[in-house]
Amino acid sequence: MLYQGVRGPHKLHDTISQMEHLFEIHERLHSNFDLTATLKEITSNARAITGAQRSIVLLLKGDPPALYGEFRSKGKLRQVNINVDTDSAVGYAVTHTQVVNLRDLYKDSESLHMPVFNRTFDKLCDCETHSFLAVPVQDSNQRVIGVITAANSKKGFFSADDEWFMRTYATEVALAVEKQKFLHQSFSVLRLASIGETIAGLSHCIKNIAQALRGSSYIIKRAIDSNNVRDIKVAWEILDRHIESLANLSLDVLTYDPGAHKGEIGTQLNDLVT
Repeated sequence: MLYQGVRGPHKLHDTISQMEHLFEIHERLHSNFDLTATLKEITSNARAITGAQRSIVLLLKGDPPALYGEFRSKGKLRQVNINVDTDSAVGYAVTHTQVVNLRDLYKDSESLHMPVFNRTFDKLCDCETHSFLAVPVQDSNQRVIGVITAANSKKGFFSADDEWFMRTYATEVALAVEKQKFLHQSFSVLRLASIGETIAGLSHCIKNIAQALRGSSYIIKRAIDSNNVRDIKVAWEILDRHIESLANLSLDVLTYDPGAHKGEIGTQLNDLVT
């Protein structure tokens, strides 16, 4: 199943444990709807399985697109912003839709056939990279939407098995991003439906007030013609009450804040039922 096979009982046990752990992660990630938390868990497990010092997910954003991501180093949250070009290993992985595995950055960078690791990244993030693995992340339409990386393997290099695991994690990243996109689309549809229901409710309420105002106006006109003061007073009370309702409705609409949440107030249940 893995590229190099399994050699020896200890290696077999470790591989089986890694596979079981990977399947557990897959099931757990399906129930997580927070993209940031999901990516954090993916990179955390990628580090553990590949023996990397750090792992980062970089997603394509903006126009022109660039790779954005973040990771924590020496207790500080570092922001990453890398242009998409062939001058960097991650840019090469994205533009060529190809896994980049640099086992020795100082040696591989001298080869004209290998992409170069951009050491500006190390300077910005105050770290030093020796071995590096970058795997492109593709959506369901096979479009590259980012890259997942691992750096500084405990073994000194990333093996073909590590590449296999990172490809699997790249798939998990793609699923998480598409799930987040689907949720946003669903929320937009629900929001539009909610707006439609609100408009329909307001229209119905305004129609009822308008009918009451129209009826009161008719009664007042008839009462004036017949000099019926009693009917004028009754109709005027109805008219005045519905004008107040219309004013309150307008204020409710103007002061409504969908982002505001009323604070909870503690109370005794016995006080409510007695």
